[in-house]
Amino acid sequence: MIPVAGITLHKWSTSPDPPSGWALDGPSFEVYVEEAPGRIGLHQLYAPGNYLVTTNATEGTPTYEYDQQFGYCEIVSSDTATKPLWRLYNEALNKHLVSKDQTEIDYSLTVGYSHEALLCYVP
Repeated sequence: MIPVAGITLHKWSTSPDPPSGWALDGPSFEVYVEEAPGRIGLHQLYAPGNYLVTTNATEGTPTYEYDQQFGYCEIVSSDTATKPLWRLYNEALNKHLVSKDQTEIDYSLTVGYSHEALLCYVP
């Protein structure tokens, strides 16, 4: 998954080429393309001004609308999926951030983000 940013939004894309009007933004992470035992779907939802990455496709209903499924991630750490994928939230900005990169997470915690959820584990 590749983070991309517009002027005021941050979302995720499955393409290495950002959509028109968007730029690459931050560390990426991989997901599985096939469903398998121990894996859960990873989805992106949208509400005006905010994207939300979640393993629950109905989280935030009715505020958030379904955007897309990226693929699958592991419910628990495994031999192939060792990195926890965290979702952070900045209440002052009303923005979510998703990362497996500990440096990005540590920095984000110093600028107003807090841990919101451990979503799953990724390669």
